[in-house]
Amino acid sequence: MTEQEALERIHALVKLQRSIPRPPAEEFSERTQMEVLRLIACNESRAMTPGRLQEALGVGSSRVANVLKTMEAKKLVARRKDPSDGRKAVIVLLPAGEKKMEEKNAELCRMVHEIYVTLGGEEFETILSSLDVLFMTLKSLLEKKTEGKGESPCCD
Repeated sequence: MTEQEALERIHALVKLQRSIPRPPAEEFSERTQMEVLRLIACNESRAMTPGRLQEALGVGSSRVANVLKTMEAKKLVARRKDPSDGRKAVIVLLPAGEKKMEEKNAELCRMVHEIYVTLGGEEFETILSSLDVLFMTLKSLLEKKTEGKGESPCCD
């Protein structure tokens, strides 16, 4: 495959992705909520400040405040005083948040299993390996671009 053919395939994928209807705002909120649950659950202290969540999510403070307010109303998370600095608040998971995480993880495992069964083990492994290479390559390119060391091969 030539570079031009590869570029055309990538553009076709981007065009396809853009043609997919965007989900309603509530679904974006649901995704953000799941990301908040995942971030807190994966954090060593099992707690995060709203500022750290904002940084990790790459969204504004008002977006984080709204998502946390919704999650607190659903009893998924709660604000607690930061043990290391009582002036700050940290967000912690509540049992309902833990349960929601477990349910979503089980759903994801079922989906991955379906894909594995549909594709077969060898094809599945090949795709995962290719995705790893693509991810690392894109990450490297983005880091170079952020550092001002590289230019986009096609467009910005």
